Amino acid sequence: MLKNAHPQGKVGRVVDRRKEKMIPNTVKEAMSGRFATMWKVAIRTELENVKAQNTWAVVKRPRDVNVIGCKCFFFCAEKRSKR
Repeated sequence: MLKNAHPQGKVGRVVDRRKEKMIPNTVKEAMSGRFATMWKVAIRTELENVKAQNTWAVVKRPRDVNVIGCKCFFFCAEKRSKR
């Protein structure tokens, strides 16, 4: 959803119905939808980039440490035409 400034200063939401069906809310939705192959490639590419940049390392969990969770966010970037 896109945020849109209302002329009277109110904030509203604008939904692009064409993209609404393409963008999953969960990994499960991404892997079961019609764009699953593209999402798999995108996820794999992102994880390879994170690994190549040494953003994080897999380590053994110490017993006295709480582990934080994570969440995947899916979005479609648009290519803008040059003017």
